[in-house]
Amino acid sequence: MRLWLAAALAAFAGLQSACSPTEARDRSAAPVVQEQRIDAVAARLMAENLINQPGTVAAALCGADDADALAGATFATCEELTITSGGMTYRAYLFSRGSRQLTIFHEGHNAPGREGLADSLMPDARALLIALLDFSDVLYFDMPMLGVNSNQKMVVKGREISTTTHDRFALLDEPGHSALAYFLNPIDISLDSVAVRYTTIKMLGRSGGGWTTTLYSALDPRISESVSIAGTAPIVARGIDSDGRDDLGDWEQFGATIYRWLDYQDLYALAASAGRRHEQLYFEFDNCCFSGIKGEEARQIFVAAYGTQPTVEFTVLAGAVEHYGIPVSLLAERMRD
Repeated sequence: MRLWLAAALAAFAGLQSACSPTEARDRSAAPVVQEQRIDAVAARLMAENLINQPGTVAAALCGADDADALAGATFATCEELTITSGGMTYRAYLFSRGSRQLTIFHEGHNAPGREGLADSLMPDARALLIALLDFSDVLYFDMPMLGVNSNQKMVVKGREISTTTHDRFALLDEPGHSALAYFLNPIDISLDSVAVRYTTIKMLGRSGGGWTTTLYSALDPRISESVSIAGTAPIVARGIDSDGRDDLGDWEQFGATIYRWLDYQDLYALAASAGRRHEQLYFEFDNCCFSGIKGEEARQIFVAAYGTQPTVEFTVLAGAVEHYGIPVSLLAERMRD
């Protein structure tokens, strides 16, 4: 299914020679160098075992409260997926209307202590899911330990613990076995169980869900189109100097060992490789994180590395402020096949 990543291993070995000073100055060689750079990133990511790891999915019909969370939307069934991966148990929700398109929505850093989807779903996210269900099936995720995954347990040094932050994943992170798999592999396992139903799979997410969207769509070529909403910027663009806000982010954004060699501009390029499309969406005056200033810096850094590519877009919504006020109509139109 993801043999394209395996093919990238050979490209990684030849990356240094591909990026020689003489060739880098040759404009005609630039697309080749960029393609080899993308392949090299794909190869190294594969070696970190972020996805394709063992796990299981069990599906059951949603309880009445969770099914009613999207009352008024067009769907036939609501399934609660129970996913086991890396010794942890996750939940996700699949709303089906029998469409051949699946749209994944990842909320990200939802509040802890929630009881199921009805209690977790933010009002703007609810409106977006209802809009998406006009034309697509929808698969909903939260991050580990939060939202529908509240009260989740993780095992650290042989002891099962609870937490509402992600810092402790640093204790499970090592080269070749990235702890970011705890964030990404459950999505992969879920898609493996349902992808046969669909001809098109798209993904979007907000904040930590935007971060997840950026990484996951870079890893899985089944994602044909992805939109990260106020979720990432290259690490050097996150400082306080540009807009007065330190946007280094949570541990998963910067702390894993893979960030010793990986940065986000490469993930944007990979998420848009092989004819796919990726968009970074920012709110100009975002009252949480990753303002439009950071978005413009992200664009400049990407263009310096990869040039202007029509399959990678950077959008800053002028005048937008509210981090939890996603543009429902705009995003639904982006996801419409």
